[in-house]
Amino acid sequence: MSQEKINHHYVPASYLKGYTIDGENSLIWGYDKKYGKCTGKRSVDNICSEDYYYEQPTPDGSTTQMFEDAFNDVEKAGIEIVKKLNPKYDLSESDKGTLAFYVALLLTRGPSFRDGCHSALKHQVDIMTQNEYKMGRLPEPPEIIKKLIKNNDITSVIKTKILPHVSLRYMIDGAIQMSESLCNKKWILFFLEKDYYVTSDTPVLFGQMHDNSQETGPSSPQSWVICPLNKKIALVARPYCRSDNSAFEFKEAEKGFVELVNEQECFSSQRFVYSPVQSEKLLEQIISAKGNKQRLRAYRVGDSVIHKWGIDKD
Repeated sequence: MSQEKINHHYVPASYLKGYTIDGENSLIWGYDKKYGKCTGKRSVDNICSEDYYYEQPTPDGSTTQMFEDAFNDVEKAGIEIVKKLNPKYDLSESDKGTLAFYVALLLTRGPSFRDGCHSALKHQVDIMTQNEYKMGRLPEPPEIIKKLIKNNDITSVIKTKILPHVSLRYMIDGAIQMSESLCNKKWILFFLEKDYYVTSDTPVLFGQMHDNSQETGPSSPQSWVICPLNKKIALVARPYCRSDNSAFEFKEAEKGFVELVNEQECFSSQRFVYSPVQSEKLLEQIISAKGNKQRLRAYRVGDSVIHKWGIDKD
């Protein structure tokens, strides 16, 4: 039995430490997109977390923290690889698989993914409840309840609720599916010398390679995924091009690329963005991104934008 943990991070504290202020062990600059302001220095121990977020009931009526415990192992393995990354490091297939699951879990373990699962499941339950009512398979409601039913829709008086732990299975299944997709993509690691990346409460960015009518998710073979791994390294995973002759490569990131990644972090975050440096330009981007956040869909980006990012070159 492991010691009970109350505060569960949906963005790991060990990951957030990769963006801390120079000279500070655990402090990071916080920005609040809802109010369009800098919230000052924040401790990574107290952000991107909720009490008992991964707790799960067991058949005997108790609860288990098996997910929280398992995630610690995933985090440790992922961070160890990130610490080794440099242009001379030989990224093995095993390293790629470990890091792929680490990145995939960064996307699926947070509210942006889990809340979407709950919304989709609730919609399904509402439809099933209404169908059961129309087929006469539900108990006959009292007359006082019948009078409240609008347009023969039982869900107008019956409010369904999805229990918090229900999305845990989808969270893991989604991470496995996405990590398998990542392993089949070309990886480019963009390093920085002087500039820095920022991160957010939704660190992983994704989109589709070409502008078309069909949306694709992060697990699609045609999607691209971008994840800053710390303030100096960002991973880009994209479909292979004709000119690709290696599974991964290291590049020095250009300033325009860094600015676009940081800007997209602001727009895709649920609410909070975190930076190793206090910046007026970042605050302007936060204010501009107010009201936008990532949902369970891919962001459409045209070919010209993809070319600007430098991740779709034949």
